[in-house]
Amino acid sequence: MSVRINNTSDTLIENLSSANATRVWKNEDLHIAVAAGDFFEIKTSTPMWVAGPIGVRFNAVIYIE
Repeated sequence: MSVRINNTSDTLIENLSSANATRVWKNEDLHIAVAAGDFFEIKTSTPMWVAGPIGVRFNAVIYIE
């Protein structure tokens, strides 16, 4: 998972390789400069699956100071 700013730069949150049903990506040490008018997205990269997963749900908490 990464944070993407203005559709140009990605900052890695955490890289997980796990077969567990529940995964938590967490990084409390990120410091990303943003300005008024900037936008961010949460980006995920997944492996190529033969059969895609069922019931995928994402939740995010982002603190901006």
